[in-house]
Amino acid sequence: MTFKRGLKPGAALGVGSIENPYIDHRMVLALKKMLKHEPDIIVCGSLGLVINGKLKRQVYDMDILIPYNAYHKPELFFPEYRKNTEHSHSHKFLMGQTEVLVFKLLMGDIKIDVMWNPKREIQYEEVGFFGHRLKIEEPEGAISAKLNYVENDKHPVSFRKHLMDLIAMGISRERLMDSLMKSHKNTVDRLSVQKVEEKDAHDKLGLPW
Repeated sequence: MTFKRGLKPGAALGVGSIENPYIDHRMVLALKKMLKHEPDIIVCGSLGLVINGKLKRQVYDMDILIPYNAYHKPELFFPEYRKNTEHSHSHKFLMGQTEVLVFKLLMGDIKIDVMWNPKREIQYEEVGFFGHRLKIEEPEGAISAKLNYVENDKHPVSFRKHLMDLIAMGISRERLMDSLMKSHKNTVDRLSVQKVEEKDAHDKLGLPW
């Protein structure tokens, strides 16, 4: 995978210390552990937006991108913390229009989604972080992912979280309305498919519809 470089010394974190009140110290410990193992991880999602100063809320989990496929080879990236659940084994995540593989780690009580995307160049910035250079996805990538969640997420709690984040960040009304309209269309389409499937099931069983 090719990573696009950007440099933003000292950004929202400060060199060698955490200054952001929305980042839990346990998150810092997890990041330090992962950076020692793999210095080319990229922090994405809400945590990246918090570090960039775009989003102001507490975060207790994180999304990271790694430069190789550890989905099928768990021994490559912290197998001792990998959650062996059906959800984490089959989970997928849209980055732009590309579907990426995701598995979950649990370091203490910090939940980590680990992603691998073989197709897309990632735009990122770097900040100083306890003697390391921490790579953070540029805000527009994470914002686009949240808009995609609003358009496609079926879970009301997750839908509301991403929508409220977008509103809090001041995303334009036009972009929000476009995603909400797509969300409505996708919901109608899903219900239509479900109704057809239910009718087919009734027909096969000889039940009235």
